[in-house]
Amino acid sequence: TTCHGENIKTPWKQDRFAISFWVDPMVPPDRFDVEYKRIAEANFTVLLGGFGANNPTTVTQQIAAATKNDLKAVPNICDGACVNISGAWGFQIADEPDVSKFNSIAKLVADAKAVGQMAFVNLLPNYAEPKQLGADTYKDYLATFMEKVKPNMLSVDHYPDFDESTSKGNNKTKKGYILNLLALRETSLSVKPNIPFWNFFNAMPYNQVSQYDISEAELRWQAYTSLAIGSKGVLYFCYWTPPGAGFSRGQAIMTPTPGNIPNIADQSPGYKYPMVQRINSKLRVFGNWLLEKVSSSVVQVSGSGTTFLKHLRWTSINGSATGPNSEFMLGCYDNNNTIVLVNQDSNHPALATVGIDDENNNGRTAMMELDAKSGILVPPRDDSPFLSGFQIALLPGDARLFTWV
Repeated sequence: TTCHGENIKTPWKQDRFAISFWVDPMVPPDRFDVEYKRIAEANFTVLLGGFGANNPTTVTQQIAAATKNDLKAVPNICDGACVNISGAWGFQIADEPDVSKFNSIAKLVADAKAVGQMAFVNLLPNYAEPKQLGADTYKDYLATFMEKVKPNMLSVDHYPDFDESTSKGNNKTKKGYILNLLALRETSLSVKPNIPFWNFFNAMPYNQVSQYDISEAELRWQAYTSLAIGSKGVLYFCYWTPPGAGFSRGQAIMTPTPGNIPNIADQSPGYKYPMVQRINSKLRVFGNWLLEKVSSSVVQVSGSGTTFLKHLRWTSINGSATGPNSEFMLGCYDNNNTIVLVNQDSNHPALATVGIDDENNNGRTAMMELDAKSGILVPPRDDSPFLSGFQIALLPGDARLFTWV
């Protein structure tokens, strides 16, 4: 408190890696507990609301059920009516606003920040047209948002087309996804203290613009590419299959129960549920380990030739054991003393061959790997000991995390 007796709330600070989704279970409140237990069992860490609860009564019930299942709740702010309900991690304020909405959003963001909450606003992707953004360029859109809204976190949705033959020549591609996240990374690091950024990625077929369903390797590619670029939260589109003709194929993480009369409230885990459970298990370990660490650089390499690396603990990397189509991303944290290595090929496994710097660097001489199951640092093993150099095997779209101690 101040000498005037005003309550000063501690500013919101992210204390866990966020794994969440769009479309929370659209069920009556008496089913919140059983559905949220299933969400927690899939290794999600945050319940983003907005669909299953939209008024102070149901939002209060949603927060209680989420908390019981160790999920941080980010419910609908109900146009301001829910901002004083206690127990939420933050509030969901707006989805895909253009610049003309920023002034009204700024008021709700200020209200949430004043009570020590996260103010969740999800921004448009970099394949939105200037007229959709209300800005000449995507960079202008982000800069105006920072200036007018003064957020305490950033979020964007970007749903890349993995079949690039359907691409419209815009940024709705894997390359565009990376560019979008790099833009958010730059924005998040441009303010002191830094603010975290999160992102939604695609997990289901929708409309006519996303003809193909998403494979487990493509889910991995999206999640781990985000982590390598510095994201502190990833969100799946969607968890619960939403209503509407564009989603009639189902196949979100939860899908309309096969064989039953169609009812949006009657859904069961689809084939993606165990995939997501596996991915999230590793994401939680990696994401929480990296939570307090700051992204220091992002390096992209491709081809079978050797790329010599500067200012990193690996002196070189090549895909000679994989072939000319190999692609890797090195997401570096902690002044480049930690590397998240991602196989950027979402169709094929890869072997990366790295040269290791054994020199003493601030007393950190030993390369260790973060074990994805235990969360413990272990000595790394060469995955192809008959080959020269040090080999790291990766499934399509998968990641490994190395650090020096």
